[in-house]
Amino acid sequence: MKGQEVYEDIPEDACLALESIVGLEYVSTDPVICAAYVGRGFDREIVHFSGVSRAPAAVVLPETTDEVARIVKTCNRYKIPFIPMSTYGMAFGGPNFRDDFLFIDLKRMNKMWLDEKNMYVVLESAVNFAQMHGETLKRGLIGCLPGGGGGVSVLANSLVNGMGLFNYRITYASQRRWNGIEWVSPEGEIYRMGSLVEDEDSWYWQDGLGPNVSGLMHGITGWGGAMGIVTKMSTKLYPIASENLEPEGISYDSCVKLPEDRMKWINVAFSSEEDVEKTLGEMAKAGIGFVVNRVPGLWRDIAKSRGNLAYRNMFWKSWGKRTREEVSGRRVLRVLLVGRASKAQLEYEERVFMDIVGKYGGRVLEARQVDEASFFAVNSLDMWQPTGMFGDCDVGMESLRCVRAMGEGWRTKETEQEYLDDFLDPKGDTPWYMSYNMGRLYYSELHAWPDAAQMDPGDVAYKEGLPDRFMRWRVSEAGKIVTETGNQSFFQSIVTPTRLFSPAFQNYDLWLDRFKKEFDPNDVSAPGQPYIYDKMVEEIFPQAVTDELKETVTKVAAGPWNGNPES
Repeated sequence: MKGQEVYEDIPEDACLALESIVGLEYVSTDPVICAAYVGRGFDREIVHFSGVSRAPAAVVLPETTDEVARIVKTCNRYKIPFIPMSTYGMAFGGPNFRDDFLFIDLKRMNKMWLDEKNMYVVLESAVNFAQMHGETLKRGLIGCLPGGGGGVSVLANSLVNGMGLFNYRITYASQRRWNGIEWVSPEGEIYRMGSLVEDEDSWYWQDGLGPNVSGLMHGITGWGGAMGIVTKMSTKLYPIASENLEPEGISYDSCVKLPEDRMKWINVAFSSEEDVEKTLGEMAKAGIGFVVNRVPGLWRDIAKSRGNLAYRNMFWKSWGKRTREEVSGRRVLRVLLVGRASKAQLEYEERVFMDIVGKYGGRVLEARQVDEASFFAVNSLDMWQPTGMFGDCDVGMESLRCVRAMGEGWRTKETEQEYLDDFLDPKGDTPWYMSYNMGRLYYSELHAWPDAAQMDPGDVAYKEGLPDRFMRWRVSEAGKIVTETGNQSFFQSIVTPTRLFSPAFQNYDLWLDRFKKEFDPNDVSAPGQPYIYDKMVEEIFPQAVTDELKETVTKVAAGPWNGNPES
């Protein structure tokens, strides 16, 4: 066993069994090593500061599906709770209210197999998007990289949300992009789904003989490890210009240079949101575009200061000069055009786009022909740093009408003095939103970024009462806006309570409970998930739930359907 041997929460016999599976080097109960696995990242600071995130009692690093299955069976035999993790993008492993669990670190499972002809790739748990695209882009193929960045596990992200910038052209639903799946159940049995039922090397199709049960792996927002461990997945790839994306710089001051005869970023400023929406509608009708974003003004200031050692000061020096009138009076649309078939296609799409922009009074802005956050996204985390904490991120996905209503509700709240005192001031701009499925669907995020130092009780800059107000904003203020405007939220269990909102979403927690009881009778697979946020709110931040939110959930639950103004 690696490091100090401690058997307070996990018996020595169980540790010896784990050693026999993976070897001495890949098991540890050393408190120093285990401390490295305390859940942080994304917006987990609030969880860490609240004492919910705790170090595991032991860590084990398997290399194969068979080893994973044997580990899970050992956990069932000794009744040891376990939590799996691959690339730590959102750190489900930390917030769990307990310290007697085994952390199954999947980072050694980092192999991939590419089928160029049939346009899919088979991945193990720890393969991230940057690794995948490093190989697929050489062959003119691409997947769907999320906003979380190139360091995120492809497999894990597909099982949680799976959306990204390319969903204007590529379906947003990760369940429609994956094919075969290899799954270790909470009891340690290995199951192969999709076309794998025909042959263990047949990864080309999601369906197979009999029912398709792959939806069990995903649900609305994933299980947080509570439904066993997916060890392999096949995901579809899509054609894109095959020219190389030439890297430049060193992360976090790096980019890739776009091939100018096949790809082009265009930034356009409009004077009203209505003109932006009309432009989006005509783009969809014309069938042009590859990435379509309505970006907040502050993102340009973030991009300009990225990579600088004085990053945060540089951002505030720039953003601090901008007035509310200036920011709210300019709506920026950022579009990537790609000539997937030829240079002529790029030229055609640019001509059509410029005609549409001219029709609605858009003004073209400067745009560097490089990419920092779409193909590899090594620098995408920079956008989380102006306050040192990503803070809140509530999301909604629905029609443009619903997303517009959600943005209007958010703009009303962000002008209130309490919001301005506690969070980064967006100065009247619209929340970030993207067009999916050629304009048939829209995705938007409501952000509230507090100063990390003011959130930390151990910091001299700690601001009394800010964590309580932050949680009230996250759970009730933003949650109410998303729910009452008819948007589909899918961050329950990640950043908002699952059971609290479940009545507004057809009481889907009842099905979660039924499946959990059936597949995990010993309750060892990430026990407590996906309800950790419910417990956190109930025990630490009960005041985060307002009467107004309860009334909204009750009203929406009564129907007739989310956002429908008719009785």
